[in-house]
Amino acid sequence: GAPAGLSKLSRPCPGLSVTWHFGFQPGYEGTVSGWHPGIDFPAVVGTPVLAPADCTVLVMERGPHGVRGVLDNGWGLYARVLLDDGRVLDYAHLSRFAGWLAEGQRVRRGETLGWSGDTGLPGVTIFGQHLHTQAWPDLAATGDGANRVDPEPWFASE
Repeated sequence: GAPAGLSKLSRPCPGLSVTWHFGFQPGYEGTVSGWHPGIDFPAVVGTPVLAPADCTVLVMERGPHGVRGVLDNGWGLYARVLLDDGRVLDYAHLSRFAGWLAEGQRVRRGETLGWSGDTGLPGVTIFGQHLHTQAWPDLAATGDGANRVDPEPWFASE
C-alpha cells in the first residue's frame, strides 16, 4: 500500500491499470530485458493526465528536444510534481501541458496536468502508447536515479 501514514493517490489516468511494472522486466516483443524505473499506464495519445493529489508543479520540460523520434532523455515532454506530503512523481511522454499550467503552479487533486502522447525515445512505440510514471520518496532523492521507488502501491486500486 501507500507508505505508512500517507494516503493513496488517484490514478493519473482513471480507469487504466498498470501494464508495465517497476523493476526488472523480461524482453517485450523482441526488446532486451532490463530494469524499468517506473510504471506505465496504457494511455493513448490525448488521454487526460490528472493530478493524483494536491501538489506543486516543479518541472515542465521537453528534455533537450522533446519531439518524437529524437533521442533526448527518453521522456520527451514531461512534468514533475511535488505532492503536498513530500513525495515526487514524474509523468513522461506527454503530448502537451494544460494551457494554464506553469512551473510553481499549485494544482488540486483531479485537475488536468496535460495529455498523454508519444514524445521521447523512439522505442516508446515498441511498448505501445503509454504514460510513464516514476517516483521518489522525497525531493532530496530526485538527484540520484538509484533512489526511485515503485509508485504502483501509492495509487488507489480501481
